[in-house]
Amino acid sequence: MHYRLTVMILLALSILVTTKQYFGDPIKCQEVQKKEKLPMAFLEKWCLLESTYTLKTGWNLRVGTDVIYPGVISFATSKNQENKNVDSTDSIYHNYYLWVPFVLFVLSCTFYIPRLIWKTNEGGTIKAMVTGLKSPTIPEDLRQNGLNSIVTALKRNAGNNNTLLMTCMLCETLYLINVILQMYYMNRFLRGTFASYGWKVTTFSDWSPER
Repeated sequence: MHYRLTVMILLALSILVTTKQYFGDPIKCQEVQKKEKLPMAFLEKWCLLESTYTLKTGWNLRVGTDVIYPGVISFATSKNQENKNVDSTDSIYHNYYLWVPFVLFVLSCTFYIPRLIWKTNEGGTIKAMVTGLKSPTIPEDLRQNGLNSIVTALKRNAGNNNTLLMTCMLCETLYLINVILQMYYMNRFLRGTFASYGWKVTTFSDWSPER
């Protein structure tokens, strides 16, 4: 699961996000009514490279009524809400989305590292021991004899495969450490929003537009 399913999912997401970000429309800017209009394509490219921002004064406003999303509010509206001037300290810039494809790729690689360590040290021993026993056409008595032979060989060589055992335990430990570290660094990468994301999604799913 760690080295196969998870790696495949992360690689697929990395390719999907890369395609969307570099070959599609990664960001949509709201058009501002001005006398001298700039090309929307230019504005969207500029917004993508310069990163977007949210305002702290817009976090506690009503979504769907006052703002379209928590923190997404103009400086002018923010001034009216708080009745004060808004400076740069009120802005929180979000530029992590530029690095999402690369981060997903790195995450997939880190999930596969323990697998590489295991395959390098194990050398196909386990596969050679069970070769032919998984075939659906093999008679049950031959399968059982093969299993008994494996058990006998393991008992005979008990204590001689400590290196293989330690490698297996090391890889399992690395998988656990990898998951914990990825959760920690992903939370830092997303500026502390990853840890509370699940709870916020649950809360938002119960949100009513009439509130």
